[in-house]
Amino acid sequence: YDHRLEVHLLIGISSSDLGGGDTVKSLRNVVVELDGLVPSIPHGDLVNKDVSDWNIETPTVPAVDRHIDVRLQVLLHAPHCSKGPTTVPCSPHDSGHKMTLDKWVESWEILKKMYDAKIIHGIGLDSATAGDLHYLFEHSDIVPLMYRGDISKAVDGYGRRMGNRMPGVEDGVASMLKEKGVTYLANNVAGHILERKDTAPNAYALLQMLGEVIFRAHHQLMPDHNLVTAARKGSSEYYTVPRLVLSYLIRHGVCALPHAYKPEHLADDAPESVGGLASLLTERRVAEIGVALEALLSGNDLPEDHGLGGEGEDASAVVFHNESGEEVRLVQIVEDSDVGYGEKEEPIPFEKGGYVSAGDSVVIIAKTGDKFSAYGSENEEKLGSFEVQSTNGGAD
Repeated sequence: YDHRLEVHLLIGISSSDLGGGDTVKSLRNVVVELDGLVPSIPHGDLVNKDVSDWNIETPTVPAVDRHIDVRLQVLLHAPHCSKGPTTVPCSPHDSGHKMTLDKWVESWEILKKMYDAKIIHGIGLDSATAGDLHYLFEHSDIVPLMYRGDISKAVDGYGRRMGNRMPGVEDGVASMLKEKGVTYLANNVAGHILERKDTAPNAYALLQMLGEVIFRAHHQLMPDHNLVTAARKGSSEYYTVPRLVLSYLIRHGVCALPHAYKPEHLADDAPESVGGLASLLTERRVAEIGVALEALLSGNDLPEDHGLGGEGEDASAVVFHNESGEEVRLVQIVEDSDVGYGEKEEPIPFEKGGYVSAGDSVVIIAKTGDKFSAYGSENEEKLGSFEVQSTNGGAD
């Protein structure tokens, strides 16, 4: 029997299991329930022994080979501390909080030993704050393999920045993870997207439109390609919104946990489907998905006439980042048809990205060679001029 199924089982360790001994006890209970599918955890005091002194038993071979290889991945949940009746991030400057943080690091150290002993195959963090990460990196030389967190942090930290910065997204987490080479696991992606579709209906409608437009473009380009598979609704075919979003995340190096369980959703979210679409997306379409996704997650919906998601692959996405301290007005430089020569400035409507607040970004669809100028809103000082360099399907 040549084919085997490799299953990676994510196990969470949280507050009641913190501390070296309690973490070992909790994982022992899990291993017992798995009935020989994973290596057993040695007996004795593992916390105070070196891994070389552990009495690691050879895994027993089950009477019946289920053709399944189970790999344990353990996620250590961020510690919770209290300040009166409120739950707050733990502070190392509070003596009571420091005790909790030290137990958290203790759990981390024993997990590293189990990883070295090949009892578990990966260790990571679950929803840790920037302060938690600083404390861990300061008190342990062990870097996590993965981090599970909200999709908002993944988009804001890993994706190309577009749209408004999302309220409530903690700065620093994503940048620290990227610097350390930690894999980001975006949790319950499909659920988070679908539950927000009524909050930002225009953004969700843009993702639906892109699902149809991108599918038609791929089908025309590669009608017989096995990656071009779609959902069906009536006579139309399209890529689903969750598949588009998952592909966007994969394109930016983020792993995704869609939490799908229905057969049709499992097929749509399969690595072949998502990875295939991620490789086919043009930079323009990636930018448009990013705009819709950030609007959806932030709740700052797009205007109805946003000018994005059009048919055809002969245009590019131009991403303007406003790094000034004032609102910026954008204009497009066009031929002056009124006099038959020269150029003139044509205002860009607000709903199509003509005004960019301080610290925000907009995406405008344009052609190679199109020109734009930016003016500050306070004294109408010209801040700069730009010409589109990217070719069809690209992004500047």
